[in-house]
Amino acid sequence: MLSARSYASIAQLDAANWLRCGQNLESKGDPSTLKDAVRCYDHAIAILQAKHPLDSRTIRELAVAWMNRGNALQKIPATPQIAQSVEAYDQAIVLFTLLDHRGDEALTNSIGSAWLNRGHALQQFKDIEHTQKASESLEIAINLLNALPYNEVLDYRLNLAGAQVNLAHLLLDTSADDHCLRAHAAATTALNLTAKYELERTGFADLGLKARRIVCEVTGQWLVETDDADRRKDLVAKTSDIVDTGLTLARRWEAIGVSQFRPLALRLFRFGTAYYRRYQPHFLADFILENIDATPTSDAFVAEPEFSAIAIEALQVTRQELRNGYPVIMDNPDTKRRLQTLEGIEDALQRLQRLTHQF
Repeated sequence: MLSARSYASIAQLDAANWLRCGQNLESKGDPSTLKDAVRCYDHAIAILQAKHPLDSRTIRELAVAWMNRGNALQKIPATPQIAQSVEAYDQAIVLFTLLDHRGDEALTNSIGSAWLNRGHALQQFKDIEHTQKASESLEIAINLLNALPYNEVLDYRLNLAGAQVNLAHLLLDTSADDHCLRAHAAATTALNLTAKYELERTGFADLGLKARRIVCEVTGQWLVETDDADRRKDLVAKTSDIVDTGLTLARRWEAIGVSQFRPLALRLFRFGTAYYRRYQPHFLADFILENIDATPTSDAFVAEPEFSAIAIEALQVTRQELRNGYPVIMDNPDTKRRLQTLEGIEDALQRLQRLTHQF
C-alpha cells in the first residue's frame, strides 16, 4: 500500500497524473495496490469535479475516471466492491450521456466499454434481477460497438468480442426457452471476431477460448437431446473441430511461454475427453496423445498432472466399456473396429503411464 509520505509526495499531481498513477497500480492486480488505485482515481475525480464550469473535455475525463474506478473495484473479489463498481459505471454513463458521441469513434468505444463493464459486474451477483440488468447492459454495449469500424481498429473489435462472450456466458445461466440458441449465436459471433487475431494477441486468444467453451457446453447439451441422426452427425463434427482448434491455440501460446490459458485449456481438454469417449472413442487415444505427449507434437502439455489424470481416467473407463459393453463376433466389421480402438487405447495408456513416471 502507499504510505502517508507517498501520498504527500504526489499530493500536487493533477487529475491526469492521478489517473496514470491509478492505472499503474491497477495493472499490478493485487488487492492492496487495487485499493490504492481506487484512492488515486478518487483524487482525480475530486479534482475534476471541483472545476467550474464543467466543459466537455472535463466531463469526458471525469467519466473515464469513474469508469477506471469501477474497473479497479470490480477486480477486488467482494460483494460491496462489486456493488460500488456498478455505481461507478452508472456515474460514468450519466456523464457520457451529456456528450454527443455521434462521429466520435473513441468516445463511442468508451461508452460501449462502460456498458460492457457494467454488465460484467452485474453478472457477478448471479440472481435474476441483476442478470436481467446485466443482459440489458451488454445489449446496449453491443449495439454501440457494432456501429464502430471494428474491422479497422482492433481495440474496438476486442471490446465487441468481449461483449458477445459475456452475453453468451450470461445466457447459459438463464432459463429462457431459447437461451441455448442465443448463447450459441453470441459465442459464434465472438469466435468470428477473434479467429483472425488469436495467434497474435492474448486478448483475442482469451476470448476465443472462452467462446469455444460456451459453444461446447451448448452443443454438448444439444447432442444429448437430439434423436436426429443427421443433426447428431453435424454436431459431432462441429464440436470436435471447436475442441481441437481451441486446444491447438492454447498449446501454441504455451509453447512460447504463455501459460495463462492453461485453466481454459484444461476445461476444454476435460470436455474433449468426455466428448470423444462418448461419441468418437476411435479418436480418443489420438486426441489425448496430441495434447499431452511431446513425441507427436512438440507443443503438447507435457508433465501437467491434471491433464494426465483426466486422460488416464478417460482411457481406463473407455477400455472397460469396450471390453465389457459389447459382444465379440468373429469377422464382424464393428467388432474389428472396436478391437482396433481398444488396441489404440491400450497403447495410449502405456505411453501415458511411462510419461507420468518420467516427470
